Amino acid sequence: AVMEALRLLHPVLGDLLTVDIGGATTDVHSAAQGNEEIALIQTQPEPFFKRTVEGDLGTFVNAGELARQIGGVKIDRELGFGHEALMADWPPIPRTAAEQHLAAILAREAGCMAIQRHAGKIRQVFLPEGRRRYAEGKDLSEAGTLIATGGALTRLDRRQEVLSALRDVNSAGQMLYPAPGVLKVLTDRHYLMAALGTLSRMYPEAALKLLLDSLTKEEL
Repeated sequence: AVMEALRLLHPVLGDLLTVDIGGATTDVHSAAQGNEEIALIQTQPEPFFKRTVEGDLGTFVNAGELARQIGGVKIDRELGFGHEALMADWPPIPRTAAEQHLAAILAREAGCMAIQRHAGKIRQVFLPEGRRRYAEGKDLSEAGTLIATGGALTRLDRRQEVLSALRDVNSAGQMLYPAPGVLKVLTDRHYLMAALGTLSRMYPEAALKLLLDSLTKEEL
C-alpha cells in the first residue's frame, strides 16, 4: 500500500524513498531512475520501484534482536544507563522519557541499517588490467526526497534526531545514496500513506491531494 502511494507521488516529487519503521519490520520503498554513469557499471539491473522488508529490524516484536545487532555497550553508552531493565518490560508504545530515548535509538539504527541494505554500493575491484569500479544494488544517488512514515518516525519525541540520521546515513560516501544534508525530508504527519495508497487505486486524485496535505517538510 505504501508503494502505491509512492507511485502516486513520484511524478510530483521525482526520485524519492520512503522509510517505514514499525514494531515488527522496517520497510524501505524507493522510486528512482538513478545516475546514467552508474547504470553503465551496474552488475545487474534493479527495478525502478523497489521495496525491501527487514524482518529482523522491528522496534517492538524484534526489539531484543535489534538491540543485539546494535550492541548493548553502544546503547548503554548513549542512554547513560543499562538498557536491559527497560527491555525486560518493553511496551509497544514508549511511555517514559527513558523509553522514548531507547525507542529513538532503536528506530534510528533500524532505519539506517534498512537503508544500507536497500541502497547500493560502489565496489573497487583490482584486475590484471587495473582497477575497476562496479555498482551493486539500487542507485538512489539522484533521489531528492526522503519520506518518513510509521509510528516511530511520526510520533516519537526524538524523531527529528532519527530523521537527521536517516538523511545523513551516507557520511562515509560509500553508498549509492545522497550525501549528508542533500535530501529533503517530509513527514507523513497524519500517518496516512498506507491507507491512501490503497484508496489511490480507485480515487487517485483525491488520494494525492490528501497525501500532499499530510506531507510536512522537516527543518533538520
